[in-house]
Amino acid sequence: MINNSVITLEDGNTYAVIERINSYIYLSNVKDPEDFCVRKQVTKGEENFLEGLDNKEEVDQAMKLFLEKHPAE
Repeated sequence: MINNSVITLEDGNTYAVIERINSYIYLSNVKDPEDFCVRKQVTKGEENFLEGLDNKEEVDQAMKLFLEKHPAE
């Protein structure tokens, strides 16, 4: 499992982990909180990696899970 609360992604930007739901990791850019992204945690051998989501349907599913857990007021 990704245990860090702050992660540097391939774009060189640093993101804070704001939520984990199933295999999805929700991130917010430390320097720009409006820069929000979602990655999925995958395991290859004994190592864990973050990968981008595969398609729009997977993005929709990840956002649905997030919004169910954090409904708008």
